[in-house]
Amino acid sequence: MVREKEELALTHKIYCFQCYLRYRPKFWRSIEIAGEQTLGIFDRILREAFQHEQDDHLSGLWKKIPLAPRRFKEVDLGSIDPFGIGLNIIWF
Repeated sequence: MVREKEELALTHKIYCFQCYLRYRPKFWRSIEIAGEQTLGIFDRILREAFQHEQDDHLSGLWKKIPLAPRRFKEVDLGSIDPFGIGLNIIWF
């Protein structure tokens, strides 16, 4: 019961991301997404923001967890297949 309330509270949050291209870090976008939106929706928003094709390749989404100064661990959040096959995970 407590877990369900915590998850419900997280879906009502707005998350703000500063996104950039790995090889062009000065080319960035600020993107806000609601907690109830899926990684698939986030992927589509990213592609539109950077003017990438909507169906050209597989997407992988992950986040970096700080371990120590200048050290991070990458945590896989999911993959999005351009043909609609893949994870459609909600953010929380």
